[in-house]
Amino acid sequence: MIICGDTVEVKHDRPDVDPAYFGKRGRIHKRTRFLKALGAGEYEIMFFDRELNHKILGVMGGFVEDDLNVIH
Repeated sequence: MIICGDTVEVKHDRPDVDPAYFGKRGRIHKRTRFLKALGAGEYEIMFFDRELNHKILGVMGGFVEDDLNVIH
């Protein structure tokens, strides 16, 4: 299970992920089970490469656990 604060890397060739995020690393900002029940991504990530983050919110959401590798 991935928790807030974990460092993660986005896996390559994930069907619902923009290829610009493949292989990019960041820190889990929020985990939201409620959104997953509605078909949305469960995790929001604050990427180390600030250009990948949302201009206003500062994080990007829409990721599920299968999209991510935890970096130790």
